[in-house]
Amino acid sequence: MIYGLILMLGIGMAGCDNDYAEPPVPQPEGGVIGIGTWDDPMTAYQVLQGFVNDSIAEPWACGYIVGYCNTNVSNTLSAASAVLKGEGCTVPTNMLITWKNPADLTPGDSITWEDCATVQLPNTDVRKALNLKDNPDNFGKLVTLRGTTGTKYCGAYGVRSVSDFEWGDKGKDLPPVELQPLPYLWEGWNSSLDLNYYKNSGWRVLTVEGNLLGWGIAQLANGNCMTASAYSGTLSGGPYDAWLQSPAVDIDKSMLKNVSFKMRSSYYSPDSSMEVWLIADDKPVRRLDANIPVAPENGFSEWTSSLIDLSDVSGVIRIGWLYKTQKGGRECTAYNLDDVNIGGAPEVIYAGLDAGAATIDWTFENINLGGLEYIWSWYERNGAHYLYGTAYAGTSHEALSYAVSPEIDLTGKTDVSAQFEHAANYQRNIRQLCGFMVREVGQTEWTQIAIPNWPAAGTWNFASSGQISLADFEGKKIQVAFKYESTKQNADSWEIRNFQITGKSK
Repeated sequence: MIYGLILMLGIGMAGCDNDYAEPPVPQPEGGVIGIGTWDDPMTAYQVLQGFVNDSIAEPWACGYIVGYCNTNVSNTLSAASAVLKGEGCTVPTNMLITWKNPADLTPGDSITWEDCATVQLPNTDVRKALNLKDNPDNFGKLVTLRGTTGTKYCGAYGVRSVSDFEWGDKGKDLPPVELQPLPYLWEGWNSSLDLNYYKNSGWRVLTVEGNLLGWGIAQLANGNCMTASAYSGTLSGGPYDAWLQSPAVDIDKSMLKNVSFKMRSSYYSPDSSMEVWLIADDKPVRRLDANIPVAPENGFSEWTSSLIDLSDVSGVIRIGWLYKTQKGGRECTAYNLDDVNIGGAPEVIYAGLDAGAATIDWTFENINLGGLEYIWSWYERNGAHYLYGTAYAGTSHEALSYAVSPEIDLTGKTDVSAQFEHAANYQRNIRQLCGFMVREVGQTEWTQIAIPNWPAAGTWNFASSGQISLADFEGKKIQVAFKYESTKQNADSWEIRNFQITGKSK
């Protein structure tokens, strides 16, 4: 819709003689439409509409600072909580921006709370520089913010977790982030269907010939995989050649000097092929002997596995998969790639409770709420999230509740273990009453497994739980849970995030 609007604006402004010129095409609400790059930021109006550019993890957005949401009145933006002025600000944690310049308002025009997008200011140098409580002179200034959009903050769409800013109508032309080589790598493509997600972690997709990306994420019945194809190309538009290259791995720091993956193919074409290469200093240096499956005439081949010895290799490397086909459309072979393991990395079987996620798909089984409305919640503080369990609300309550994961399939997996990060400040009886639980799908009884490492008391700093063996549940479908229990005398608070189950495929 936005790009269509831009196109219509361009058509409406096409040249014609003055006698027959059309009236000027009005600007869209909020001014020029931006895509979220540093030099073409989205407007505050776009932010207020929940605009998202999926190709940019942290887009830039521009607006005038015109007030703040008084969270002492309400955590939801409204006529009562919106304070549209600079002097006398009492809350430093947020501010409001709009596309309307306060200095250009005509008589009778005004800015209302409904014209404002919210801005979350995390407890960093950004907050120190921008908040109106400490900087009342910022009122009315034009600023471009870098953060996340598309979700609500204080009840309205806004810019969350602001990580950087620049005064004026442009952001900063930031240099690309240099990622450090990994000690090992495992990828199963199940974290996202967005190719940019993997590019941001160091994966590369490079087109050599043909106007075609070639690689993308495919969604299968039991998970995702990477796929190479020229199906969206034309029959005569080839040749199509495209690389998929892994993030950099320091093989000298790996657990094992090898690379493994599995692959299948579909719709045989003699003009299509797949090659696997060792890459060093960003150059292909050696073609690797891999088990590339031959595609059937129709449908898919069986998955084939490759295990390639890299014992004679040292230093920082990448592994590259080169897809080649002379023809596109229906005259090309497609290849699926999955379970890439470079350097003997543990396989991530399940990941949940991501600190960066706005929502989770865990459920809460409440046995005894002790008169409270809830025990568990997905809590946010300073732009980060965690699972929060407590039965303390002014006083301690006797309670019992479970935070329960979705079903996790351990079929065909071995060497399975779990780990997570957690924090607990007071620790009166949390180690005795609370715990990590596992049960087989379809069962009602939980098995408690000891947590090797508890966080230090007296602080809310997160600590690793250590590796928790799930050997007794290998090959089964399970659920895990965190059990919260308290008494009327003592009710602790428990914070948990970044849960992960790792293992190996048999």
